[in-house]
Amino acid sequence: MNRTFGRIIVGAGQAGPSLAGRFNDAGKTVALIEATPARRHMREHWLLPNQALVASAKAAQMIRLAEDMGLPPQHLSGIDLVAIQRRKDAIVAKSRQGLEKWLGGMKY
Repeated sequence: MNRTFGRIIVGAGQAGPSLAGRFNDAGKTVALIEATPARRHMREHWLLPNQALVASAKAAQMIRLAEDMGLPPQHLSGIDLVAIQRRKDAIVAKSRQGLEKWLGGMKY
């Protein structure tokens, strides 16, 4: 299939999809190409997973510091790393699905 694009974006990192959206909104045809397999789904490999894991760590820290903040003492009986991983995977999957739907719905 031969197709002509008004703009070609190489890299689907943080800026690629939003730039594709801006070009699309301006009526330009856009090809978004991820050239490096290791960077494919960059949001999955670093940004979102990191944020999700940091949020879990912060929540555990807040529980640990509850008494210092004038709250009743709280104790973690254990940390369920499998549940934390599942939560992170669900956040990443939801983000990817939303991004794919958004990109797939572009009209140009």
